[in-house]
Amino acid sequence: AGSLDGENPSMTSVDGMKKALAPYHEKYGHYLLHIRPWREFFSLSKPDGDLQKRLQVNLSHYQINYAVVMLLNVVVAIVMNPKCLIMMCVVALIWVAFLRKNEDPNWDINIGGMI
Repeated sequence: AGSLDGENPSMTSVDGMKKALAPYHEKYGHYLLHIRPWREFFSLSKPDGDLQKRLQVNLSHYQINYAVVMLLNVVVAIVMNPKCLIMMCVVALIWVAFLRKNEDPNWDINIGGMI
C-alpha cells in the first residue's frame, strides 16, 4: 500500500508535528529571522555613555532573543511547577482586563481611592 494506489503513506510523528505547526510557522516564522546570534546576545561588556539609551537600543536590537528566553523560562516553570500555569492564567486575565480598560479614554488607575 502506498501513495500510488490511493492510500496515504504513514506519517511519522515528526512529519505530523511539522504539519501541525505549519500554519504557525507561516504566520509567525518571519520573527525567527530576526534572532540575533546567541554568542553576541550573551556577551557582557561595560556600557559606555547613557545607560538608559543603551538599554533601549539593546532591548530593541535583541527583542526576539529576549522573547525566546522568556518563553523557555515559562515552559521550564510550568514543567517544574504546574501551579505556575494557574498563576500565568490569572496574570493573563488581569492583563486582558487592563487592555480592555485602556481603550476607555476616561479610565484612570484607582487603587485604594487614590489616582
